[in-house]
Amino acid sequence: MFRNRHDSVALAQRIAAHFGGPEHGSHGRRIGREEARGLGLDVVDLEEDQALQEAILTLYHLVTIAFEQGPALKTVASSNGRMWVKNIPSAGPQP
Repeated sequence: MFRNRHDSVALAQRIAAHFGGPEHGSHGRRIGREEARGLGLDVVDLEEDQALQEAILTLYHLVTIAFEQGPALKTVASSNGRMWVKNIPSAGPQP
């Protein structure tokens, strides 16, 4: 993410400290564009790229359906095409 920056290590440490410490709070707290930009993250405004916006909204809706209608509890996906999904344990057949 910061490969071409001379201050990449310091920048990554500062950003990790912000999001991992009490300043940000929790995983459930929204991260706004200006907050992210202020920390030095590269931010793309979805409204400026309709194809990207459509792809992200489609993914958002599919994940929302998976969590609301299926057994999915948590997902982790990597940039190399690997995914892990934790499902809610099934109670199995009831007598």
